[in-house]
Amino acid sequence: MSTPRALPRSTPSPEAPGRGPTAGGRAARVPSTRDDGRTRKGRRTREHILARAAALVRARGLGATSVGDILAAAGVPKGCFYHHFDSKDALGHEILARWVSELEGRLLDYLT
Repeated sequence: MSTPRALPRSTPSPEAPGRGPTAGGRAARVPSTRDDGRTRKGRRTREHILARAAALVRARGLGATSVGDILAAAGVPKGCFYHHFDSKDALGHEILARWVSELEGRLLDYLT
């Protein structure tokens, strides 16, 4: 009795119809990522949440702004918020860091 031989693997050529990354005449969609692994859409969503939250915090203060208020203003579900931020405090730290950076930039422009 002989042992069956393994068939050699063949890799489809990119030109082969219906195969490879250009199947169906379309290029494969690969999310654009950064070093931190976030996709372009994820970065936009995070920035959108930050912008809406910053406006609320500026108007009301962090303590008077609930996560529910932020969710309603940004139009995102709770899971999306917690995907991008560990907590409301983490969001507050990010907002504060951006404000400080913005003020530093303005101060440097003024002094130079």
